[in-house]
Amino acid sequence: MEWRVRTDSKRRKRSLVAISAVLGGVLVLSACGGGDDDKPKGKGDSASAQADVDAAAAKDASKAKITITPKDGATNVGLNDAANVAVADGTLTLVELKNSEGTAVPGKIAADGKSWKPDGALKRSMKYALAATAKDADGKEAHENVSFTTVSPENSFVGSFVPEEGQTVGVGMPVS
Repeated sequence: MEWRVRTDSKRRKRSLVAISAVLGGVLVLSACGGGDDDKPKGKGDSASAQADVDAAAAKDASKAKITITPKDGATNVGLNDAANVAVADGTLTLVELKNSEGTAVPGKIAADGKSWKPDGALKRSMKYALAATAKDADGKEAHENVSFTTVSPENSFVGSFVPEEGQTVGVGMPVS
């Protein structure tokens, strides 16, 4: 007597067991995943910490606003009345203007402490660095720095005017 073994049903059983095991594993792993509201560790903490630092810095910032003319990096700046410093909501405490040779340019802070100008004309074709410090009513300091280059001889005109100041002129005298 010969027994006939059905191999198809054994194969089906094995396939069904394998598929069930895979599906069960997928279900178990998907249940372990986090929800949409989970934050990666550290990411939320660092963002809130940065916000705290920004808020503290804004609280400690000076209300004094320094304005310097000319703007940083300016070129072909004029020699007379070109460098000026002004402050709003504060008082200037220190202004330093130095040329590229390291020579300090003398200047004075106004009596009200709101502005500064150099005492004389600047040199041609010279790079300057200007640093200003001001304090607000709470004693908090503000700082501004700029550097600029004055006009070169090629970009300026030096001439004379005739008649000179104080001279008497006639009707037919040429003016040049």
